[in-house]
Amino acid sequence: MASIIFLDSPVSSGFSYARDPKGCDDVGDYSSSLQVQRFLNKWFTDHPQYLSNPFYIGGDSYAGKVVPLIAQYVSEGELTKGS
Repeated sequence: MASIIFLDSPVSSGFSYARDPKGCDDVGDYSSSLQVQRFLNKWFTDHPQYLSNPFYIGGDSYAGKVVPLIAQYVSEGELTKGS
């Protein structure tokens, strides 16, 4: 059994959207990886039962640029700080 989150990033790509248009203003490698970090913090806050599961990050194409940034945030414990 596995639990998978598919996330379109940055905001406004694929099926992702922002309720506030300002969410689409600053879209670069660092800002989009921070958006993912904020999303994961909120998601794990709402679903803490998944924190104990193994966590893997993957991506394709250009995600090879931002996945290492996201992985760095996770490895530094940023998911548990609630930022």
